[in-house]
Amino acid sequence: FPSHGYSAPYGYIESHNGDMRKALVIEDDWGNFCIATMPSTSQYRAVLLDEINFYDQETMERICQIAMVANPKIDFFCYGLKHDAFNKLFPAAAVLLVHASHIYQVSLVKCQDCASVANKILRLNKHGKPVKHGEQLQAGNNYKNVCDEHWYYPKV
Repeated sequence: FPSHGYSAPYGYIESHNGDMRKALVIEDDWGNFCIATMPSTSQYRAVLLDEINFYDQETMERICQIAMVANPKIDFFCYGLKHDAFNKLFPAAAVLLVHASHIYQVSLVKCQDCASVANKILRLNKHGKPVKHGEQLQAGNNYKNVCDEHWYYPKV
């Protein structure tokens, strides 16, 4: 998304791994955002949106409007984190819970402290200690995938 500081040129969208694709840029009163697509969306049956945890509420509301009204025959698939390290829903996830016709939660990641499914995110400070309050989004690799037990009773 251009508004989130990505370095991709206008009309392109770039993933975190550096892949870049042409994109349809939608600009209106709700702000700027990109949907990766080919020139004619009418021939496609789906749009994939990744990292929705970085989308704000207004942007996700606009995407839902586009999905439900402007392109009702095109399926929109959204991927990303549902909640933050403090177990609070990300704004985009909250919007999707209201508007989505189907929700499938996929948990493929294992807890970093045991073999259970990781369904929580534990933020760690620079000393490796759990952080249970603060800004919702924080850059850096100071996160750990954990199960319920190790979120409430972290191994430190």
